[in-house]
Amino acid sequence: MIPPMAIVSTQPMPPERDHILTQVEMALRREIARVKAERGRGKEAPSMPIVERGARMPHAGPPVESLRPSQAVLMDQTWQAILAVESGNGRDQRCWTESPDRSLGPAQMRRCRVDDCNRILGRPAYTYADRLDRGKCREMFGVSCRHYWPRGGPEQWARHWNGSPTKGPTSPATARYWGKIQAAMIACAKRSAQSASRITLTGDSAPEAHDE
Repeated sequence: MIPPMAIVSTQPMPPERDHILTQVEMALRREIARVKAERGRGKEAPSMPIVERGARMPHAGPPVESLRPSQAVLMDQTWQAILAVESGNGRDQRCWTESPDRSLGPAQMRRCRVDDCNRILGRPAYTYADRLDRGKCREMFGVSCRHYWPRGGPEQWARHWNGSPTKGPTSPATARYWGKIQAAMIACAKRSAQSASRITLTGDSAPEAHDE
């Protein structure tokens, strides 16, 4: 059983701070509310067909390219949270050396994930060395998310990244990881809001230009 998602506070913000809520935080709240509403109606999060152990996964062609605007924002926020959880956004120097389980890079990506992205695309688009490239890692994350969970959200994307692409989002083994990702996403949203607040309150420090 998947533990309930963390509840984001619904207490009203002070009027003077309404305008500093970031698009990321608002999108995150909408996604959490949507998933909770679906569960309340007895629905589960979007799921993929169960693949038997050892069975070959069929090639389904190119990944789904289109995302809702709120999904695109949430996918970027999920990715930043993954980097924070996996390697402190690359600050943990151990991430730059391949571990015994063949994880490497700021997202701690395994070789099998690279192989799977190339299989999805139908061509050798990425190499194992690309796991050290943040941009390439982000591309592979998008390829995998859009292929397996095109109508998913942060929970499906994060848990499929931590575990099996198809079974990870419903596996108890990835529940704790999802909790860490949630905390990182909310902390990032709060920092963005605080940063926006400072900019709004201080204003532009440059003197206003006047025509002579």
